[in-house]
Amino acid sequence: MAEANNLDFNDAKAKLKNEWEDLLSKIKVEGSNEEDKVKFYTAMYHSFLHPRTFNDIDGSYVSFAGGKEIKNAGDNDYYVDFSMWDTYRASHPLFNLIAPKANADMVNSLLLKAEQGEWLPIFPCWNSYTSAMIVDHAATTIADAYMKDIIDLSDDQYQLLLKNAFETPSTFEEYADGKGRRALESYLQYGYIPLEDEVKVSFHHNEQVSRTLEYAFDDFSVAQLANNYGDKEKADKLISRALNYKNVFSSEDSCVKGRYADGSFVNEFDKFGKQSYITEGTPYQYTWYVPHDIEGLMNLMAVSYTH
Repeated sequence: MAEANNLDFNDAKAKLKNEWEDLLSKIKVEGSNEEDKVKFYTAMYHSFLHPRTFNDIDGSYVSFAGGKEIKNAGDNDYYVDFSMWDTYRASHPLFNLIAPKANADMVNSLLLKAEQGEWLPIFPCWNSYTSAMIVDHAATTIADAYMKDIIDLSDDQYQLLLKNAFETPSTFEEYADGKGRRALESYLQYGYIPLEDEVKVSFHHNEQVSRTLEYAFDDFSVAQLANNYGDKEKADKLISRALNYKNVFSSEDSCVKGRYADGSFVNEFDKFGKQSYITEGTPYQYTWYVPHDIEGLMNLMAVSYTH
């Protein structure tokens, strides 16, 4: 009622149209093909549907992860329903460019969840922890916004990002609730997630190679924060871990491949087919997932082709 505040239907409709026109007009598509423009702006509109605001007009919202306390976001918005595995790749970088205030509120919402639940969430939905999809891309999203001066970080918030990268919850209940990186202990022990670790306590089981590749990128992202903080010890460890993608690259196949704890790769292999250790793709497709070290991947491929 407070938001309507004496607006009639036509006034509300006109206001909403103006707000969307203002947002969508931040990108201008040139050319005469109207069908392509419709497709572009429809897709752009869809990109703004999530995450969604959760606070009331006075800034109040129910605290994260089942908390009973009513919190207040003040003049900012508090967001929920982060499909992190999908949106860190393009949506949040886009928001940094065309809606930096909104993305700052989104990223700070992730940090508020971490402060209230004591762990940075990996895929928070319904204002709760979940283990949906894979890896730790909230950390990458936060790091991206910080390095582009969209947000600031306190020392305590920085420590929460490190916590996800270096620690696993001490109780099974916390881990099962979706706190912490899945299979982090295996990843730290072997430098990759071996096939023996089926990652059962997660929404997606297995998918060990995809997790390894994407953890390597998350490690690279958090390393940028560590460098900025002058935390050389953590930065060096994370930069070293960012090369873990090499540990699941098979030179014989010039492709990433499932690997056992003893270091051997799987025998039967179809790089173009669905594999249990790959997330929603094929080994060939995931081989290219090294956005932070393209030259290193090129060198691996160059060596494999000489064999």
